[in-house]
Amino acid sequence: MGDGGSGYRGLLLDFNGVLTSDLFAAYRQFCLAEGVAADSLFDLLASDPAGHELLVQIERGQIEQTAFEAAVSQRLGVDGTGMIERICCYLPYFPQVSCLKWGPFQSSVR
Repeated sequence: MGDGGSGYRGLLLDFNGVLTSDLFAAYRQFCLAEGVAADSLFDLLASDPAGHELLVQIERGQIEQTAFEAAVSQRLGVDGTGMIERICCYLPYFPQVSCLKWGPFQSSVR
């Protein structure tokens, strides 16, 4: 809640799979395009202890994106340059989702 419980002061949105499309499908498409097994990235981030720790660190802001990309790409055997951006290319954009972010707050935006 905002100041004194009078209302919300902001809205945090997490795209990349939550409001857009299946993030795991984007992982698979990325892996196939990079020439590795379709589930390689998912398996690394979900099942490999070191890979999972990298995911936790990037989600918590404990490592920089470039460090995450370098470490993950090294384990996958792919180029890490712009890896997250390249994965996001497989997440289709849905314009109708953009309006969702402002709908509940439109009357209070100054």
